Amino acid sequence: MVAQLPKPQRGDILSPWSQPLLVIIMPPVHLRLRFSRYRFCSVLIMRKTLHKDIISQATKLTGYINDAAHGFNPDTIHELRTGFKKLRALFRWQQVSKQRYDRLKKIYALAGEIRNIQVTQEIVKDEPGIPEFNNWLAGKLILLQKDWNLSVKKSTVKKIEQQLKEVT
Repeated sequence: MVAQLPKPQRGDILSPWSQPLLVIIMPPVHLRLRFSRYRFCSVLIMRKTLHKDIISQATKLTGYINDAAHGFNPDTIHELRTGFKKLRALFRWQQVSKQRYDRLKKIYALAGEIRNIQVTQEIVKDEPGIPEFNNWLAGKLILLQKDWNLSVKKSTVKKIEQQLKEVT
């Protein structure tokens, strides 16, 4: 006779290290549409899929970091920040220690300052009578870009990518 396991109900949250072959995973609300494939799958398939997603997000993110240094395109900075948020959400969901992506948080914060200035410049570009403010923003942006070039090196980006891929 085969033992009957209780039937999982919608909303049950089981960790990836649970014993049953069928696991119901309810990711955070903002990830449900993007990562809905985790809902009904075996633990082994879920781990492989999660590992593949983390590697994919880490590769995209390091690509955005490398692209950001060439001209500081506002779209690239935006994609860098949203990519970090997606990766951070995956890590929080898996309860990964914050020290694992500490170097990346510094890059994220610097990209945030650059992005804030870019958005402000876009808002006030057609405003008459405030050229001093526009000049100040341009000077501040140049200083932040120099700081970026000093603090974000290719060797650092490679270390970050390796560190992110080793999380799982």
